[in-house]
Amino acid sequence: MLTSPNNIFSAFIQHLVEEPVIYEPGTHFTYNNSSTYMLSRVIEAATGLNLLDYIDKKIFLPLNISKPQWDTCPLGVPQGFSGLYLTAEQLSRFGQLLLDKGVWKGKQLIPTDYIERATSVQIQTDEFNPFFATDDHHQGYGYQVWMNSYPNSYRMDGLFGQYVVILPDKNAVITYISNESENMTGVLELTWDTLVDKL
Repeated sequence: MLTSPNNIFSAFIQHLVEEPVIYEPGTHFTYNNSSTYMLSRVIEAATGLNLLDYIDKKIFLPLNISKPQWDTCPLGVPQGFSGLYLTAEQLSRFGQLLLDKGVWKGKQLIPTDYIERATSVQIQTDEFNPFFATDDHHQGYGYQVWMNSYPNSYRMDGLFGQYVVILPDKNAVITYISNESENMTGVLELTWDTLVDKL
């Protein structure tokens, strides 16, 4: 007997809510894709649009980005945590939107106060120590955004070395698209080792 997508999702929700709470909420960082997927579902429930359609309307269209592909779960819901296909130039536009505190061509697409919270430390990441962790992983985490070891900078961080590094003090956005499975953090470190002092 085949398991339906709705049954899979119900089992996923049950597993998520039954997961034991080991640390007091807000006191310990854990990188967690399932929470981001749930946020995708919450946005859909709150707006009536799936995450891709919502962001397409609110962000991608104003940034003149054609509606991209976003990998989905068996229910057809955008994953939220991975599988969004954008070019380096398109990612750079979104990075510029963050750098400019949510303003694009004079229009406020994302509230400034939200950008300021999202791009500042909301939880410490000192104890985040997978094998690949570097000093850049220990500077704190905002809302889906990592802080960097370089002062007053932050990044969007994706699998295999996809990075959008925002450097407000340099008024710069640096974007990397790579497929580096062996040394993802080495891609990010190019910023500090070869680029930042030239800006």
